Amino acid sequence: MQKAKRLIIAPWGNPYGWVVRKYKLAVNGKEIEDESRTSLGLLAKAYSSDDFLVFVLDTVYSAFYNKKSGCEPRERNKSCPISYEDLITSVKIDIENWIRECASSEKLVELLNLAKLDIVIVPGIGSYDFEGITYQFSLPKPEPAGLFASWVATSVLRKLLDIGPEEVIVDLTHGLNYMPVALMEAVELALKVYSVAFHRDVKLIVYESEPFSKVDSLNLFSPKILDIRYKNERDILAVFFKRQPERAFNAKYFSFAYRIDKELGVSQELSRINDLIRGLKRNLGKEGDLKGPLPFGMTAANIVLYSMPLAAVYLAYDIPDTSYLLKVCDYLNELCDFSVKYGKIDSVNDSKCKVYPAIVLNWDAVRILLLSAAFLESTLRIRLEMKKRGLIRFLELYERGVSREELKDILRFLGELYRPIAKAELGNLKRCCLDSKKGNECRCEIEVNKGGWPNKNCVKSFDPRHLRAHAGLEKNLIEGRIDKLEDKEDLILRYRDLECWEKLKNKLDEKNF
Repeated sequence: MQKAKRLIIAPWGNPYGWVVRKYKLAVNGKEIEDESRTSLGLLAKAYSSDDFLVFVLDTVYSAFYNKKSGCEPRERNKSCPISYEDLITSVKIDIENWIRECASSEKLVELLNLAKLDIVIVPGIGSYDFEGITYQFSLPKPEPAGLFASWVATSVLRKLLDIGPEEVIVDLTHGLNYMPVALMEAVELALKVYSVAFHRDVKLIVYESEPFSKVDSLNLFSPKILDIRYKNERDILAVFFKRQPERAFNAKYFSFAYRIDKELGVSQELSRINDLIRGLKRNLGKEGDLKGPLPFGMTAANIVLYSMPLAAVYLAYDIPDTSYLLKVCDYLNELCDFSVKYGKIDSVNDSKCKVYPAIVLNWDAVRILLLSAAFLESTLRIRLEMKKRGLIRFLELYERGVSREELKDILRFLGELYRPIAKAELGNLKRCCLDSKKGNECRCEIEVNKGGWPNKNCVKSFDPRHLRAHAGLEKNLIEGRIDKLEDKEDLILRYRDLECWEKLKNKLDEKNF
């Protein structure tokens, strides 16, 4: 049996204060030990892991070190770093050297040499004195925890898309201050977004050690194990999306940490990056600012939540067939790279350095963007299913329609909370419209012809309550024909005209639908 792919994630504070401990972990009834300066070495030993992600703050550049530990960072210049990018590079090199020379973990060194361990340096905040120089790390609002969560979610999603793990393990042992809480929020969202987008199940296991003390031996334990199943998460994530605060829908994706000099050619590069998201919104048919969800991301979420099968098929063919989550991740990653490349360091005097990243990601806005991308990506699974039935283009969908049996099958891609309503609606249509000549005493509420479409016009307005009550199959919006599809007579449905679908699509895109 092939072993599950795993991704191990850890937030690290300042490793220069860590001393050698014997870490213990029970796995499948067997106790495993590892003597090193980090619990991550034990987890690498215990699990057959493919990739590691370690998150470290840029403030480690000015971190104190414990001389008793026998490890200290490289010697610093007695002046401010040349650039913010130089500072970030320096911290990354220091952490790599610490793993090689001080961690006392052969497994981590091996992973580093195999490029299986990635170190991500994230902007932090605070004022620290180091060897006669005060380093002031500055961030505007939003708070540093939100920025940290944004970077973590971006990096973790990128890894998920690259390796497609079945298990994700988080080690919180060495996290400091806001790092563990912010990281857990970001990792859980990233996993749920990934699960819903690609209809995949993922297991999350969280580890942390016993409180540090003078004892030389510490046990790792797992306070949380979470099975993330996309069938369960669809409804939950859709409701979570709809309940996001209004400020999140109006917040910009990022803010500037300082006033950037346009003469540096920075504005052209930032415009190129922003065109990635603007272009994606434009392809969806709407011009968009650098804020809010992707167009029709809320439409997709409402369709999933309220189990609207005909609307789901229409949306699947109406939106471009592209990698929404990947493109959003690329955009956010480029913003992170831009923030490092064009960050700034001001030398106030010989004893003080002010440190700024170029931009600060807004977690509220990033969260909204990722949620909308997830539901659009999920909708494309329906397109793949219908293509197997020979349906290729959107206009073919309008001319052909979708059979009642196909709509029943599409329900498995939608949420379960309102699914009974959709099943009942499709059952009523069969009984009253398809089987009515067989003696059933019920009235068909929609316009239906034998062998051809009634070609009725769309109503001017409709009530969202009726749409929810009828799973998007409201009688004034749809029409049907009884015909053979795949050599079997069935009731085939469509929205009355394309204008009707456009009205519905835009109504569903409202947060308060």
